[in-house]
Amino acid sequence: MNIEDITGEDAKQYTTCMSFRKVKGQEYHQMERFWNALYGLEKEPFKPKNHLYLKITEQLVATPSEGDVLRVEDYERMIRFLIGHEKADRLYVNDSGNTRKGYVRDLTETTIEERAVDLFYNPQKKNFFEIHFEKEGKAREPSDVDFFELDHAFIGFGVHDNTIVSYEAYFTIADLCLIDFETNNPKLKGFAAHWAPTSE
Repeated sequence: MNIEDITGEDAKQYTTCMSFRKVKGQEYHQMERFWNALYGLEKEPFKPKNHLYLKITEQLVATPSEGDVLRVEDYERMIRFLIGHEKADRLYVNDSGNTRKGYVRDLTETTIEERAVDLFYNPQKKNFFEIHFEKEGKAREPSDVDFFELDHAFIGFGVHDNTIVSYEAYFTIADLCLIDFETNNPKLKGFAAHWAPTSE
């Protein structure tokens, strides 16, 4: 779903505009490998116990505001949209291996503009960024967290076909309130979601 079509109160809870369907591990890891190869990442496949694999069937996307090519302004527009979620906590920006992260509440106008520039002026166009959401009742400092031990939700964004797309997401069982997905499995600890053009 294009972020331009998500307005008002829906924009404060945009995670509920995403859709998912259950997939087998083989399909999930195929999508995972696509993005790892694109970004040159060497990561172990995500295979934790008591987690459900999902495919993102309704993404959050931002298309070029003018013409057919993304501009700095499009990245800035996406960042401003993402930090508007009522549970948005931290923004991670990775450009060419450099990761910049900080609390949403501390982002200034200048910082937002700088992060958009960081994402746009990436010579290899292998930039990606993540919005992380609050975990109620527990204070956290920005730090590297092992993906296998995440205790909060996040959504990852990259670029495909001149469109900024939500290609990765993770939600703990406590984060079901953030998305429109139901389960009655009491053993589940979380949900790992992916999207890739090779899975269409």
